[in-house]
Amino acid sequence: MPIEVKASINVKSRSLGVYRDKYKPKVSVRASLLNLKVDEELLNVPLYMFWNVEKLI
Repeated sequence: MPIEVKASINVKSRSLGVYRDKYKPKVSVRASLLNLKVDEELLNVPLYMFWNVEKLI
């Protein structure tokens, strides 16, 4: 499962998108300052909740 960590609100990243297009993982996880949400098999987890990511998946 690919995991990307962003330390800001700007979560635009080419690398995770390229990985998802190439390998088609069922779920990808991004830890950032954004709120908890799911978009097209991408789970965005706020940094303060990341310690609990296994239960969120």
